[in-house]
Amino acid sequence: MRKVLSRQAVLLIFPILFLILLSVVGVLLQQRIRTMFHTYVEQEVAMNTDMLANRLDARFGAELMGMENLIQVKGTDSWESLLAARKTDGTGIKRMGVLAHRGRAIVGDSLKVGDWDGIRQSFQGHLAISYARGKGLLLTVPIHRRPRSTIRRTTSFSWPTCIRWMARSSASCRHRPWMAASSL
Repeated sequence: MRKVLSRQAVLLIFPILFLILLSVVGVLLQQRIRTMFHTYVEQEVAMNTDMLANRLDARFGAELMGMENLIQVKGTDSWESLLAARKTDGTGIKRMGVLAHRGRAIVGDSLKVGDWDGIRQSFQGHLAISYARGKGLLLTVPIHRRPRSTIRRTTSFSWPTCIRWMARSSASCRHRPWMAASSL
């Protein structure tokens, strides 16, 4: 009788121990899979972020270079021809203008220099990209009329998310600076 009871106890204890062991292994496996998943997601997000940053960098670089090339090809004698050429180049630009020192418009819309850091940078002779919340992104390129005089040009872009991309440039503050502005 004692043998039968001990045999029944063994038959009862082994399945219980097996279930406990299986539960512990399941919890550990779940933690390992969760950790692997989080690591994978972090790596994918980092890779996608880098890819997006590289694409935006290439797009902005191409736009800034296109703005510089357009100014070199069209020259600074006739702003209307410069702006007309920019509106018909197929990039979707909606606005374009030329700004003088302190954001006064020669052609197109005036912009406040205080709202856009890029205008100041471009008046100092640098390519610049600046962002203003609720207004958009502004790319600026200096336009050089003479060795000592600089003009800047800007371009705005509209993205499907209603963010406005703008590009512009300005001249050195010590000279009579100018800037062109455009928007997509």
